Amino acid sequence: MRRTRFNNGATLLTRDMPMSSSVSIEVILRAGSAAETHGEYGAAHLLEHIMMRGTGSAAASRADAFDRMASHPTAHTFKEHIRLAATVPFEASDFGVGSLLEMMSTPATQGTVFDAERAAVDLELAQMSGNDIARAVLATEASIFASTAFARPAGGTREDIKSLDLSNLNAYRSRALVASNMIIAASGRVNHSAIADAVEMRLQGLAPRAALPAQREKSKTFASKSIEMTSGSDVSTVVVGFHAPPARSSETDVVRVLDCLLSGGHGSHLHRTLRLQRAIAYSTDSTYSRHSNAGSLILYARIAHSNREEVAENLLQSMHDIANGRFSDSDLDRAKHYLYSGTIVSRDDNSRVARSIGLSELLGTHCAHSRVTLEKVAGVSADDLAVVAAKILDSGHCTVVIGAPRARSENERR
Repeated sequence: MRRTRFNNGATLLTRDMPMSSSVSIEVILRAGSAAETHGEYGAAHLLEHIMMRGTGSAAASRADAFDRMASHPTAHTFKEHIRLAATVPFEASDFGVGSLLEMMSTPATQGTVFDAERAAVDLELAQMSGNDIARAVLATEASIFASTAFARPAGGTREDIKSLDLSNLNAYRSRALVASNMIIAASGRVNHSAIADAVEMRLQGLAPRAALPAQREKSKTFASKSIEMTSGSDVSTVVVGFHAPPARSSETDVVRVLDCLLSGGHGSHLHRTLRLQRAIAYSTDSTYSRHSNAGSLILYARIAHSNREEVAENLLQSMHDIANGRFSDSDLDRAKHYLYSGTIVSRDDNSRVARSIGLSELLGTHCAHSRVTLEKVAGVSADDLAVVAAKILDSGHCTVVIGAPRARSENERR
């Protein structure tokens, strides 16, 4: 991997994969929802939409060029960053880098674009409100990260977007959109020097002010709680969330193995116990999310007719099982192989490699060669898993249940 730090503070990282015929590019802005201040909530999400939209003939010409390459740029807003990404043929790498940098560094926030994209974001959030898993995760994170900037939804709420005005959006933009907040990552058949020249030229107009400080979490523990929400669906969703080690923790690799032990495939702990043995859930999953100074581990189950409280208790019990060493050597070996295979496969995927090296720079973690990562995973022991699972349990947990309104009993109807 090659790395260039420019005088204005921007950073370029590339990984050459000579046998590839394409280049995947990630342009990351070190500012997401956690960098918003009061009155700016939702600004990161709206700014991302405006970046993707563009204006005038230049934007239309750029969109046509991407179409001719069958390339579809994507954009997402997270708690600590906004990202634009695209994969283009090797011969078009200068165009790809230049286009994404232009989209990110010169968003047109004038009134007509502002109004149009604010309506688009509001519609997107309205559609998301029908996703029970997304609702449950948002409620869980609000509890886990209470009183910190991580508690707010990365995309804002409909109320945030409707109350956001142009002056507050521009205040967020001027504070966030500086060269020192820019990370450019490229993987595939890359020419580092050529990309460096393109980056330097495109970012000449951006101010080289200091990057926004990393968000700090105020507390690693919270009072355990349960939240019940209603849905029009006949299917219920049960989520149990915990604090987990942040990206820079020495325990990250242990939690990655723990995540795979819980939900990595059909032999995973959750699938085996909740679906195959007890038949109380028809799908299960878990997600380990890492931020620079915070993390979460969230367990999910989707159920049709099962007792919701029983499912929630079983999700929580799964963590207690691991904390108490109630898993076999075969379970641990299967989880390691699941993670090992995923790491091997991702090495040949340009877009995943670009994403990985960009995020490593963002989060301040060392982007190790996959061989080193695999060695760390291989060294995770059963005792390591039990100790870290116990620590996660000690931090408290939040249970969220979403389902159709319960039928009232005869006594309640009276």
